[in-house]
Order: sequence, then C-alpha cells, then structure tokens
Amino acid sequence: MNSTEQVIDDSTKLKLLTSAEEQGHTIIHCKYVSPHIYINGGWVNIWPITYLDNDSESLRLELLQVVNIPLAPNKHYFKKPGEILHFSLIFGRVPDHWSSFNMQEIAGNSLGFGYSGIERNKIGVYNIRIC
Repeated sequence: MNSTEQVIDDSTKLKLLTSAEEQGHTIIHCKYVSPHIYINGGWVNIWPITYLDNDSESLRLELLQVVNIPLAPNKHYFKKPGEILHFSLIFGRVPDHWSSFNMQEIAGNSLGFGYSGIERNKIGVYNIRIC
C-alpha cells in the first residue's frame, strides 16, 4: 500500500462482515483510483440513488449505508492522480434466486458508477474496482 492510499481498517471490515452474515446485508467493497486526466486527481462521491438490480426483474435493492466515501453533494478531493480510495456500500440482501446482479448509481440527471455481472456468493460480500 502506498502512502496516498486510503483504506478501511480491518476492524471496520470485520464489523461489516458480521452485519452481512447476521442481518442479511450485501456489502460491496470498492476500490477507486483517481483519474490521470485531472492534475490533482479530481474528486469522488456517491449519490444516494445507488442500487442493485437484476436483468430479469424490476426489483431494486436501495443503498442503505456508505463507509469511507461522502454522499453527494459532498466530495472527497484527491491530492494527485493515481490515488486510491477504498469504500464500502451496504445494500439489502441479494435474493437467493439472483445468480448475478448489477450496481448502478444515478448521479443527478445522468448515470454515475456502474458495474455489471457481479456473481452472487453465499456470504454477501463483494470486491470490485471502479475505474
């Protein structure tokens, strides 16, 4: 890990895992790398209208909680390109009949972060990289 990487400590990850197992939450640990197109790396946030869905039905699992990333309109500002921010998003439990699902953020009037084809697992904890 380099000195500009912002991480979620192990005790917080353990609390989240316990929550996923006991309360049936879905936790997505995300890794975001600040883009090189901005001299200072730019900024990042997550909009409250972020959800999980499945291509075969209209059910949406809404975002319940965030860890280590601000909710819009607040922003996390990077100091330089290539900095890494780790954050976690917590949703309701993915239904057993979903074999895979997608994550989508609606950022104002446009699409924000999106990640398709997340393969469902038994523990409900996932790791993704958002570029």
